[in-house]
Amino acid sequence: MIKLENEVYITSNETVTEDELAEQIGEIEVSSTNERDQNEANTVSSNTYKVGTRLFKMNNKNTKDMIAVEDPTSQYFIAYNNKYSEK
Repeated sequence: MIKLENEVYITSNETVTEDELAEQIGEIEVSSTNERDQNEANTVSSNTYKVGTRLFKMNNKNTKDMIAVEDPTSQYFIAYNNKYSEK
């Protein structure tokens, strides 16, 4: 789970290449499994990724729908907005 601008994203197993990335839109500021640590409205947080993990806008994609997350292995995974992911 990643929280960015009050939106919650769930990381998928789908990867994208660096060529598919637009600009960096943030990085994880709080890494915690304690939900109270992630309640600040403007804090970028995750219960999975470490502090400093970079988040990117993808070319021709709306950040309200999906973002890319840099994995420690230097791969980029798609994270879908929990509101818009298919159930």
